[in-house]
Amino acid sequence: MEVEIVGKTDVGIQREANEDSFGILNSRRFAVVCDGMGGHVAGEIASRSVVETLLNLYENDELETVAGDSSGVLLQLSDQARFLVNAIRIANTRTFLMSEADSRLSGMGTTVVAIVINDGLATVCHVGDSRAYLIR
Repeated sequence: MEVEIVGKTDVGIQREANEDSFGILNSRRFAVVCDGMGGHVAGEIASRSVVETLLNLYENDELETVAGDSSGVLLQLSDQARFLVNAIRIANTRTFLMSEADSRLSGMGTTVVAIVINDGLATVCHVGDSRAYLIR
């Protein structure tokens, strides 16, 4: 059974502006949602940057499944989980460098929730206070 991933965001009742960004690669069974940190500078830019970076990394297989991890924790994870963790690390670094290069973006941030499904295994990773739910 082939499943198509779809997405939608909503500004909610707390904010006037929607700082959410999401991306889906059905061909890779990958989805990500980022929510710019409300009240922080350029949250919508941070969320869009992370989504674009993750989509590019997944679309082009642009990173190794095992990157530097002096603690050895990543080595205990599946290849799929290591790839996802490293992709988020790269996206974080790129966003941080953007904020350092432009003083108007200083302090920007975003949450991340990402999922990749492969061979019946779903791997979910999140950063910040956004959540993922399994609904049956």
